[in-house]
Amino acid sequence: MSGNEAAAAVEVAAQAFAGYMPPSVAAGTRWFLDANEGKPGRFVVEALAATDAVEAIRRYPRATALEADIEAGPGMANAGPGMANAGPGMVSAGPGMVNARPGMVSARPGMVSAGPERLSAGPAPGIASLPAGSVLVTAGSDDAIARACRVYLGRGDRLLVFEPAFEMYAISSRLVGAEPLGVAWPEGTGFPLGAAIDAGRRSGAKAVAVATPANPTGTVTSPEELLELADALPEASIWVDGAYGEFSERDTLGLILARPNILVMRTFSKAYGLAGMRLGWVAGPSARIAALRGAGAPYPVGGLSVVAGLAARSPEGLRQKDAFVERVKKEREDLYRLFVRLGARPAPSEANFIMARVRSPQGVKASLAMAGIAIRVFAGRQGLEDAIRISCPGEVEGWAALEAALVAAKEWL
Repeated sequence: MSGNEAAAAVEVAAQAFAGYMPPSVAAGTRWFLDANEGKPGRFVVEALAATDAVEAIRRYPRATALEADIEAGPGMANAGPGMANAGPGMVSAGPGMVNARPGMVSARPGMVSAGPERLSAGPAPGIASLPAGSVLVTAGSDDAIARACRVYLGRGDRLLVFEPAFEMYAISSRLVGAEPLGVAWPEGTGFPLGAAIDAGRRSGAKAVAVATPANPTGTVTSPEELLELADALPEASIWVDGAYGEFSERDTLGLILARPNILVMRTFSKAYGLAGMRLGWVAGPSARIAALRGAGAPYPVGGLSVVAGLAARSPEGLRQKDAFVERVKKEREDLYRLFVRLGARPAPSEANFIMARVRSPQGVKASLAMAGIAIRVFAGRQGLEDAIRISCPGEVEGWAALEAALVAAKEWL
């Protein structure tokens, strides 16, 4: 590489990373409603507390048990190998918790309490089990996006995204020398299928990234439209980012293996509340998953993250997740109505947040910060200058604090 080429590569990296930095949060913040994080269930916390921390820390982690569990039924946990066996208030210590083969995390003896009545017996209705090798566990959805960019994009290639789009699509594509190409998808409007197909064909886009529900708008598309998109652009890799899928009435899990060019990406950060564990997964045809596996670190997640993921997908973990999701859906409806009553212009959302257009985003942010609440604003981001995004807290005390703070901030809404 010549000096000029090296300098150009450094510039590309600098531009990519300039696109997103975690927003700062004021001291004294109690309610972090700026990052769409969920809340972990008690069962997951107990599973982590019951784990042999020494073994989890000293061993190279392997996520094969969690991958096998997801393959056995993407929508729910199963009672087969890799299952987090659940008893009253405890997790399994045997092979079901985290595979106990050499080099893998295992739980301490004496903590086995397997209640058969708490185990499920198959995949979720309508969601078939997947062939071995169809799932790769990643360090959140960000890792899956970065790997896909390395595999499917190169210098000068185009990645089709829908604006306003999740920032990591642009960042990861630019790091490999590709360029994102935006198609407008404003909040409250239908998916621009025709425009997407036209743009994909005209640009020769090598990949298309569709988040549904979308971030930051909460807008959704249908599985049928995504299948039509994949059929219309058969040479492109179609990435279906379902980070907020659990909160939507139109989930996309059924698209896994529906077309050879579709990859479905998920995360444990939102509905499961495991953002701090950096845990997600991507599913698709085994050959494509093998390529993604080779495009990143061999141990993408830590041992404790694997424990948390298995516990989160256990029957009890799923029950607690489902209760949280239902709570968030109720808060989402209430937040939408509250915004309307206070004069803001909220967007219909099927995610765990509401985006709203307001008189002064900075005024709302400062006012809520005084109440210990952090929210997201988009200063300097084209098309979102008057927008705020607020995550639903998913708990009674947090909702009461948010409601009172928004009423107090009415002059800025």
